[in-house]
Amino acid sequence: MAGAQRASHRSTHLYLLTTCLFYPAVLGVVFYESLGACAGIAQEAGVPTLLLAYVAVLTTFSVDFLYSVASKTYYGVSLFVADLVILLLLFVGYRGLLAALCGSGSPSPFFASYALIHFVFLLWDALLARGLPRRAQILIYDACGLAASLAGFFFFRSSVAAALGLLWLCTVLYLVIAWPRIRALLEEG
Repeated sequence: MAGAQRASHRSTHLYLLTTCLFYPAVLGVVFYESLGACAGIAQEAGVPTLLLAYVAVLTTFSVDFLYSVASKTYYGVSLFVADLVILLLLFVGYRGLLAALCGSGSPSPFFASYALIHFVFLLWDALLARGLPRRAQILIYDACGLAASLAGFFFFRSSVAAALGLLWLCTVLYLVIAWPRIRALLEEG
């Protein structure tokens, strides 16, 4: 535990950059874009599906943000780097999915990004964040998310419905698995 406290003290600036700048910036961009989609509801038939995707993206970003905030006492340089990689992959993946929903691309970048995200999550939870509670469940989630993302990439590469289904499934499971840590954070104050 002393090592975790030392890592937290040593990495306070990186933790603040992640939780006070990078995550809110990306989340703000996605939120702002979703408002634009809301404005287009009356104009296009495919907008409800797009809004469903935006809600899932906003929820996933929010859960991941709270998961990172709840990891404060374990937050070292390696978690900062992992968070930056995850943020980049989430942004690339969601851009690919949203473009595919608008008819201007394939969801394959989403599947590839999600596979890499779950690989980084697996590394994070197995190696980087040792000592955090509920590790077995989160590791199972990480492995299943990786397997489902790879299956989507190899077998459903052009299916927007499969991409949206994977997004929602992973979002709901992530919330269920991460909820005890997030709830403890929220109760903390």
